[in-house]
Amino acid sequence: DEFFVTNQQFVGFLNHNLSKISIESGVVKGNGANWFLLGEVRSGYEPIVYRNNEFHTSDPAYASSPVLRVTGYGASAFAQYFGRRLPTQVEMLFAMVKGTDSSTVKEPSRDVSVPPMEGMMRMMGDWQNEMENWPGEKRSNASPEPNPSAKGGAEPMGSDFLLSAASFSPNLLGIKGLNHEIGEWVFTEGQGQPSG
Repeated sequence: DEFFVTNQQFVGFLNHNLSKISIESGVVKGNGANWFLLGEVRSGYEPIVYRNNEFHTSDPAYASSPVLRVTGYGASAFAQYFGRRLPTQVEMLFAMVKGTDSSTVKEPSRDVSVPPMEGMMRMMGDWQNEMENWPGEKRSNASPEPNPSAKGGAEPMGSDFLLSAASFSPNLLGIKGLNHEIGEWVFTEGQGQPSG
């Protein structure tokens, strides 16, 4: 695709597959595999919600932003549902490197404040800390922070996080959003199907 899968696209996919979906402690499971994690991505930003037996974008402003908190199983299921597949590691690397045309780029773009892997690792750390504080999971020794979604306690989201397809210029291959702080799933050849 030319751009990340958006919240609205993923909501449509989830709603078309409601008969295959169950929700357990904020984890959306499809065919028994974890597809998606409900809840706030950051304080005050919960783009996808489940209400009245359907998934919705919580605010129209979030519809064209990239969907986050999708698992590899969810990404693969989304692709298969639409008759597609995840890119391979080699294809992704090619798109990232060839798309920047390194022969003309002397230094990293100024609109990206963190190298992609560093940003991805930081997000993984945030996700790991969040998982450690889920009910029934191992807890850290740090005192819990107040609920960020409590009225009056949430800080508004900055516009820098609410990215939309229109926010990006295409790279030399016509792909928008590569080499930014959003991790993407790829298919690793030779690993077969993951176990349950």
